Amino acid sequence: MSLFKSSNPILSEKKLTSTVVPHSEFANTMTVSGTIQKFGFLFLMLMGAAYYSWKEQAEGGNAMPLIMTGAIGGLVVALIIVFKKEWAPFLAPL
Repeated sequence: MSLFKSSNPILSEKKLTSTVVPHSEFANTMTVSGTIQKFGFLFLMLMGAAYYSWKEQAEGGNAMPLIMTGAIGGLVVALIIVFKKEWAPFLAPL
């Protein structure tokens, strides 16, 4: 029984109870080293994008295309990950 009712497909009972069977290459145990490496890679990508957009804005450039591309692209990638969980390891950096 669900604690609350929601028409949001992400919060449906089926999605909350389903699990993804990992592929054999992703079946390894999570390690601190691997976690730090993935975090470092994603953090560097985030800082690079932040630096570029900050520099663009500071130099008087038009940052609105960057904002719109990031917002729409992020929404599309998030929706893909919601419905295709097995793609998450590849799409997380996007």
